[in-house]
Amino acid sequence: MSLSRLVVAGRLVSTTPCFIGADPATTELLGGTLHPLQSPEDTARQLARSLDADQLRQALLPPSATG
Repeated sequence: MSLSRLVVAGRLVSTTPCFIGADPATTELLGGTLHPLQSPEDTARQLARSLDADQLRQALLPPSATG
């Protein structure tokens, strides 16, 4: 999520632009398959695999916002 807020004299004037989304895992651009976030994704998976069961349980997000 990306938000830019303009505050003037302590008052919110506007919130633009607003983007809510995710980068694709892969994309077909420039004549080949690109993996825009491959390096950080690989690092995150390596970190997750290094955790024991209790650490992994604490590190993972709940399946729902109210979880």
